[in-house]
Amino acid sequence: MPDVIAWPPLGITAYEHTLTRPVQRETGLDGEPYLSQSLKTRRTYTARTSGIGPDRFGAGYVEILKHLLDGKLALVSVPTLPRVWMGAVRAMPDRGADQITWVTPPEPVTWQDGSAVGWINRDHIIAVAGADQSGFNYIDCTGLPVSQTVAAPGEAVSIAGDTAYVLRPAKSNEDGEARVYLTGPLTSGNVRIGVIEVRTFEIPDFPRAQQPVNGDFFYEFQMREVFDDDFDTPLQVINPWS
Repeated sequence: MPDVIAWPPLGITAYEHTLTRPVQRETGLDGEPYLSQSLKTRRTYTARTSGIGPDRFGAGYVEILKHLLDGKLALVSVPTLPRVWMGAVRAMPDRGADQITWVTPPEPVTWQDGSAVGWINRDHIIAVAGADQSGFNYIDCTGLPVSQTVAAPGEAVSIAGDTAYVLRPAKSNEDGEARVYLTGPLTSGNVRIGVIEVRTFEIPDFPRAQQPVNGDFFYEFQMREVFDDDFDTPLQVINPWS
């Protein structure tokens, strides 16, 4: 079973992640171009991290990560921040509720009738899925903060474990309603907008960085996405940092 190490608490100062599609282009006898894809679409991720970091231990975390993955396939579980400018995202309110796991070891908390209690950390936002005449998918949302931008292009939107991405900016009206256009279909239900996706990446080669006498220094990680079905056994995420 391949081990996946959770991303350490490093200070990321710059990042870039994008899709890579291994497409083959051919030209037919009629002169028309034809495209074919036999391999999976994957993300590549570049992360520039501070050698000092938020707690002055950045370089130490990098070296321990190397130690933990020495002689192994270097797999890490990384939260992928949205590609939209972070200043725009920070200005937006929380949009949707997350399920909270509350367990009194070893039993979950239950009502008197024996059913499990469902705990959430914010108000629900209800979404009704649809598609326009051009075939673009959307969700009509209620329960949003009123009269403000509530979704930015590229943000992840999740309903019932499925994810799509915001196609264009969406603004709520005075009743807290908004139509959010998406890159793909979702079902109706409780929605979370602005989800931080956690993906698994391979580090082909670990970066190195020279530490100066004074000032910060930086590591630049180049990573490639991997999937569970790339392996014969399930991936197991291990978090040694907490």
